[in-house]
Amino acid sequence: MRHPAPVKTRQMQIIERKTGEPIEVTLYRLYHVEGKALYEVGRALGVSQQCVSKWLHDLAIPVRKRGRQPGTRVSRQKRSRNRATA
Repeated sequence: MRHPAPVKTRQMQIIERKTGEPIEVTLYRLYHVEGKALYEVGRALGVSQQCVSKWLHDLAIPVRKRGRQPGTRVSRQKRSRNRATA
């Protein structure tokens, strides 16, 4: 049985018009390709972290496990702090 396509909210439609791409593509790019955290994606789109989390779930976009994952970004400041303490 196929699941019905999720209904896009008004906010999703506004973001699609601004970005020129489907919200699914935007969310996937920011969250998975660019490796941004939920709050960073929310800030970039002008919505809350909770909203981004709900959209990912509603649109069946996989969510990463909590905490920093291998291969994701670490700020230069954190890297230099880690080197100084080692």
